[in-house]
Order: sequence, then C-alpha cells, then structure tokens
Amino acid sequence: ASDYAGLKSIFANQWMRIFSLLVFIGLSWHAWLGVRNELMDYVKITSVRLSVQVLVVTALLFYLIWFVDVLWR
Repeated sequence: ASDYAGLKSIFANQWMRIFSLLVFIGLSWHAWLGVRNELMDYVKITSVRLSVQVLVVTALLFYLIWFVDVLWR
C-alpha cells in the first residue's frame, strides 16, 4: 500500500474512514488539551492567552475539516 492505488483501496472501506476520523478527532483533542494547559501555565496575560487559544482552536478545526475533505473526496 505504498502507492496511491494501494492507499485508495484501503480507504475505500467506510469503516476505515470512520476509524481514521475518530483517531484524528482524538489526536486533535489531545493536542488542544496539551496546548491549553501549557498556555494556562506559562502565559499570564489573559488577552494574549485567549488570542493564542482562539488561533489554536481555529487551526485544529481547519485541519479537521481538511482531513474530512481528504477522506471523503
């Protein structure tokens, strides 16, 4: 499955797409919790912390939408 056709055949199964999506959602949630905790610990200026948190959430949502688009294209 090292070529395009092989990967295409693996992700042709609906259960594989759903499983991959669930794994990516879990990875995104884990990333959010880690970044949020680091920001809460080390960034003391509330406006800066909130701005960075909004940027991180926006980026993670963008990546999630992109991932769904790639899986179901």
